[in-house]
Amino acid sequence: FVNNSSGRQSARRVVTARPHDTSGRLQWQFSSGATSYLRPQAVFQLPGDTFPLDSAFVIDNQRSFHASEDSAGAWPTGWQPASLTASSPYAPLMATVSLAGATTIALLTTNDGHARAFNADSGAEIWSSPVLGSQSLARPAALFSAFGGSYDLVFAGGNSTTTGTFYSLDLADGQIAWSFTNSLAQGGDGTAMGLIGGPPVVDYGTNRLYFSTRQQISGSSDTLWALNFNASSASRVWSANLGELAIGPVVAGGRVLAGNVDGDVHAVDVTTGLSLWAAPFSTADGPVKGPLSPPIGGQLVFSTTNTVWSIAVDGAAATLHWSQGSIPKPSAPAVAPDPSHVWVGGGDGVLYRLLNGVIDDTLNLSTAGLGTPELDAANQRLYVASKDGRLHAVDVQGPVAVELINFNVK
Repeated sequence: FVNNSSGRQSARRVVTARPHDTSGRLQWQFSSGATSYLRPQAVFQLPGDTFPLDSAFVIDNQRSFHASEDSAGAWPTGWQPASLTASSPYAPLMATVSLAGATTIALLTTNDGHARAFNADSGAEIWSSPVLGSQSLARPAALFSAFGGSYDLVFAGGNSTTTGTFYSLDLADGQIAWSFTNSLAQGGDGTAMGLIGGPPVVDYGTNRLYFSTRQQISGSSDTLWALNFNASSASRVWSANLGELAIGPVVAGGRVLAGNVDGDVHAVDVTTGLSLWAAPFSTADGPVKGPLSPPIGGQLVFSTTNTVWSIAVDGAAATLHWSQGSIPKPSAPAVAPDPSHVWVGGGDGVLYRLLNGVIDDTLNLSTAGLGTPELDAANQRLYVASKDGRLHAVDVQGPVAVELINFNVK
């Protein structure tokens, strides 16, 4: 308060905090004051490799992009939260590459139709792309020469009303390098694609992209696409109708795996796009939730409306390992390098750990629902956001020790 402000009082501000014992499983919490339900990003993954970051990054629904230091949850030195021009429907892609003075960058899309690059050391925006669409854009993917890629490109889908266009952007400045519309000249059939959903997958070894779409009522019924690309153009290799796909695919073992809104999981050959199973694995439990985690040891673990599933995907047909239907509104899972260990955020605010499909540990974090956890295997820590605007950092060892087999961390 002030004794005499001469009629120029500022508005009252209220700050709330909840102390907690950091000697237990919960290491720290960061609160933005706004709903934060997207999956935090604390690692950068390439096929076969995981690179831990020094902070966890998350976007809230008040269009703010936050970073929390992994050791204590404070803002990293020199960081200032970025204010976005529109909300973002997907978690950012983080990468430890150098760009415009940054040593780590964040790539994300916003609902005003732009892809954006940020300096993850400071929070400053590096570039914003031209408008790619009028609706929500899928999370970007990228090809980095620093990690063995032939080019430095960012890939993102642009959606307008009922039609999707797939874009490649120059990493240096965000300008459009090429776009794919399924035209005859690009090896397509000339019909429009449906809305693009979920992040694409980039194969560094073959310069090939895989992405998913909805069906286009007056255009193409195909929903899974494979493109060959270079720095200036792309061409269709194959496409397939796997039903409505609202999340991105995963690629492993010569297979592309995709889950549709009917709760079916499909497997197709990466080279031909032909189905590898006589029938998809059907859950009859609502849409497959994204993001899909790549299969480990031939096991694909995923969630639908009320159930968490583990299926074997390497054979001539999908077979069920286990299913768990006791978690209310389960998030997409975080899967350990040993796939017998799985973590899921519940709609009841509880973080669940499954051991071979059996709930063997729980931690009550919030009265609000939890999003998809992010596993930092190198630091033995989980990050998960909740609908009440908090980012939680949890020690995965805790009272019940878990032996984790780390990814090949460089």
